[in-house]
Amino acid sequence: RGLPKMEVEVISDGACVHFTWEPELKSYPTDAERKTFVVTTDFGEEGGHAELPEPQDAFGGQGTHALLSLRTCIPGDATFEASLERFALLVPPGIPVVAILFERVSFRNVSGSSSADTDIADWMFINQLSWLEPIKDLLLDTLGLGAPTFEGGIFFDVNLPVPGLTLGIIGVHGLQIGFGLDLPDSGASAVDFSMSSREDPFTITVFGVGGTGSFGLEVDASRIVYIEGSLAVIYEISVNVFIAAASLSVALGVFVIYEKEEVTLGAYATLAGSLSFIGIVKISGAVTVALIYKINKKLLRGVAAVTGEVSSPFGKSSVTRDVEVEVALGDEKSARRRRSVTTSGDVRDTTELSFQDRYTEPQWTEYCNAFTA
Repeated sequence: RGLPKMEVEVISDGACVHFTWEPELKSYPTDAERKTFVVTTDFGEEGGHAELPEPQDAFGGQGTHALLSLRTCIPGDATFEASLERFALLVPPGIPVVAILFERVSFRNVSGSSSADTDIADWMFINQLSWLEPIKDLLLDTLGLGAPTFEGGIFFDVNLPVPGLTLGIIGVHGLQIGFGLDLPDSGASAVDFSMSSREDPFTITVFGVGGTGSFGLEVDASRIVYIEGSLAVIYEISVNVFIAAASLSVALGVFVIYEKEEVTLGAYATLAGSLSFIGIVKISGAVTVALIYKINKKLLRGVAAVTGEVSSPFGKSSVTRDVEVEVALGDEKSARRRRSVTTSGDVRDTTELSFQDRYTEPQWTEYCNAFTA
């Protein structure tokens, strides 16, 4: 085993040459602490990869096996076959968070006609995402989801809604867990994971006080591509007295986004309320204020939005007004841009002011000294 073999077979009208090689394989990269390709001898605690199951649990005790086979007959056809059995891929390379256990990967070519087959035994979250493994087992095994596809590579994408649950005083609703894996035949591999989204976050309530949140992560073979996280707290109160009903809610939230090596920090507050009379006339409104800071560009943007709506049997009317202000906080002369937008789409009060134009040096010094007093 491990050395090439060659056999010659004489047939009635010619001869066939059969070349086979079953090489001994090792985990790769050989000098890396965290391997990408792992053979069964490195599975388990003793092999150094504690995140992987023991070989007897993963493949019934059988080891990794590779085969290269070429059979050529004269006259006749040529058949080439390559197969690799019982191994694992840890992705993405360098910072693996997902392990894929392959039962078999094979390729066969008979006189120019090719076919390929892939059989995945299992996949699991490891290392920093190992805490998701029990959740994955519960959801995928119960619902029977999560089958990969093999057109042009290995691709896996699943988005699972988690049923709402209440544990004593804590309730969680609207949670969705997403996981995607791309291993194309050419190009970089990628892994993405999400818990809901900033546009559609999950809700957590404790003693009736609610909050929302989301998390997203995408990494490829060489770097972190995208990270997003958001968290908000919501306070609500409602009153219903005879012919009138009123409600008021306040939301305070923060978020952070890392995309294409650019970091964005944000914070926002929303005050919303409504008032209705006999269910016929309803007045509602909301005020939202947000601050968004792009660290790489040193650009601070403030956004304020006011909306109002009146609904009655005679129709509905609404008004919206937005104001945006951008201030560059770099060392050079900074530009300030102010924009006011109404529901008609008109842009008003557009000005260009620098930071130096707004504050003289004595004014700024006096302003800073006020915080040290």
